[in-house]
Amino acid sequence: MNKLITGGLVLLSTGLLSACHQSASPSSAKHSTATARRSTKSVTANNRKIAQHVAREFNKNGQAVTVRTATEVIDDQSKKVNGKSVPHQEIRVLITDKQVLKAVKEAKTAVSNQTASTDQKMYLAGIQETITKAARELKGQDTLTMGYEEDADNTVLVAASMKDKDLIKPVEISIE
Repeated sequence: MNKLITGGLVLLSTGLLSACHQSASPSSAKHSTATARRSTKSVTANNRKIAQHVAREFNKNGQAVTVRTATEVIDDQSKKVNGKSVPHQEIRVLITDKQVLKAVKEAKTAVSNQTASTDQKMYLAGIQETITKAARELKGQDTLTMGYEEDADNTVLVAASMKDKDLIKPVEISIE
């Protein structure tokens, strides 16, 4: 039963992303505070594969998201060794389509205000589930995040996961 619900959520979120995007052109209230240093270190093959998979999942009917991978990221998820933070890699999925962005912002605001409809909750939960499943393939402290740019310096995250945990609490859906 759980697999059926999860599968339905993933299909619903993919469908909603696709539906919102068809008529548009590309273009947790947790904010990302990661810093990345300039580095000659390249993205691991595993993270490149995950980034490509996530891009295919969310861009089935056009360009709804942009996927970037950063190396040498130091943030709250960085492992500490002898008191120093050890950098990790981050796969960042940014929502770029205007209609998808509008739908995600509305759903996130409604969830935050506890006024979200079941469809809005399922929309965000489907996105979070897709990110969580893809993150299971990550190595070490690497992270996979999805969100939108609030301004030049801040990104509002909708989903964030590591291999073994979600960094943003998943949206809860009560089935009556």
